[in-house]
Amino acid sequence: MGLKLSGDGVRAIVGNRFRSLFRTWTRTRATGLCTGFAAGLAFQSTSAISLLLASFVGAGTINAIQALPVMAGANIGSAFLVLMAVLDIRVLALCLLGVSGLIITFERPLRFVHAASIFFGVGLLLFGLGIVRTSCAPLAETEWFRAFVSSQGMPLPFYLLIGMAACLLLQTSAGVSILSITLAASGIMDGDDALAVIFGSLFGSSVLSRFYAIQLKGQRKLLVMGQVLFNVVGLGIFLPPFFIEHYTGLPLLLKPLAAIFPDLPERLTAINIAFDTLSALVVTAGLPVYHRLLSRLCPDETGSLDGLAYARELAHVSPETALALINKEQTRLGVHLPGFTASLRRAIDRCEGCDVRGLSRDGMNLLAQIDGCLLELVTRGRADGIASEVALLQDIQGVLRALFDGLAQLVSGLDARTVSPGMARLREMLLAALDALLLQVRDVLPGTDPEDWELLLTTLKDRENVMAGLRAQYLTGTQALPPEDQWRFLQASGLFERCVWLLRQLVRQEHRFLIAMGDMTGCDTTVAG
Repeated sequence: MGLKLSGDGVRAIVGNRFRSLFRTWTRTRATGLCTGFAAGLAFQSTSAISLLLASFVGAGTINAIQALPVMAGANIGSAFLVLMAVLDIRVLALCLLGVSGLIITFERPLRFVHAASIFFGVGLLLFGLGIVRTSCAPLAETEWFRAFVSSQGMPLPFYLLIGMAACLLLQTSAGVSILSITLAASGIMDGDDALAVIFGSLFGSSVLSRFYAIQLKGQRKLLVMGQVLFNVVGLGIFLPPFFIEHYTGLPLLLKPLAAIFPDLPERLTAINIAFDTLSALVVTAGLPVYHRLLSRLCPDETGSLDGLAYARELAHVSPETALALINKEQTRLGVHLPGFTASLRRAIDRCEGCDVRGLSRDGMNLLAQIDGCLLELVTRGRADGIASEVALLQDIQGVLRALFDGLAQLVSGLDARTVSPGMARLREMLLAALDALLLQVRDVLPGTDPEDWELLLTTLKDRENVMAGLRAQYLTGTQALPPEDQWRFLQASGLFERCVWLLRQLVRQEHRFLIAMGDMTGCDTTVAG
């Protein structure tokens, strides 16, 4: 509950103003580390922070080089939460709960409500961990529990697996570290076993981050993979001396700290903090090399729709340039439209199902990011004198959104493995016609040749008579389709006409925008009917 409340509170304040401040806070490596440290204290989950940073990178708020120090600092902040949980700070936890609870209940002052949610979540987490710590003492006296977790006969790698499994279950390495330190303080586990659980939870955090990165591409995947390698760097530093000390008795890790920290929980906490702090310093100091390594592991996919490509930094360009960059993002979406028909053709050739959910999801995500760019342009008062051009871009947004939805429905409707010969011919006919139109749109959209645009508008003229003839031939004529295919054909033909109409609207609106921006001379847009 504490993790959810604090995480929801942070996400609630992530608006345009926050994004602008966040860009300022991450200009240098030092400020990025400090920002990440605060985020780690608030979220208590480096996996969640890496995903939030990935969304910022995808939206163009910051780049990967700026985000990596923030991620490193978040690991330090998460480690310091372990220190606060080990210390007896029940009074602080109760104060956090009391003050933040009053602000949330009475919503006064209103601007601090979301921040209060963060502190309430942190206080609730610390209070719950205090309960866990005090409850472990009587649990340590029970024979069955001692027998279950006793180190007798259990190899050290077994505790690494326990820590990894616990992290995957709880989705927070900090919580697993706190629990293992609490068990060690109660005498249930010895120092080596508890430290093995901590290291295992850190490896589990990398596994969890890698799982999150499966659906990501480009710079966003690079950033999440940075969190995976962060823990690998730390484990590469700490695991060798840990195993050498355990199996040979050489004082390399736990034993030397006994002179500074006599209590076992303090030693474990110090190692936990040193793990994240030293790893963060190594990663930040070698940031260029670290970034090059990640770039090789996660290369950018040419032509992908993963995040903004042109409209990343609009604050320092003129409004007219910002409009042109936003329109280039929209053109990218238009260029990717033939991907729908290409996916269906591949599926038919391979006799397998057609899945365009990835393309549709990427397109909708990019459209949402473009909406944010337009909103930022308007809310910052930079739309004076260009209101009509902004309205045209908003119209293009609506057409593109409807196109991605309509093409996804059309492709899904035509994706049937068992159809009659007549329906198979119709499907090939519709697919070939739509593919030709989409390819022509892809070729013309990035250009400014008036003749190409006029030819495209002519090609996209209303095809109502053609579709009416096909319906008469395949629904009531001698070549009538079976009843189950008739309904499929009616749906497909209606969606086909809608997609062609939307393509015509896209080309018209795009043409008007280019004329308004002075990039093209006017041509007759009424030739399309």
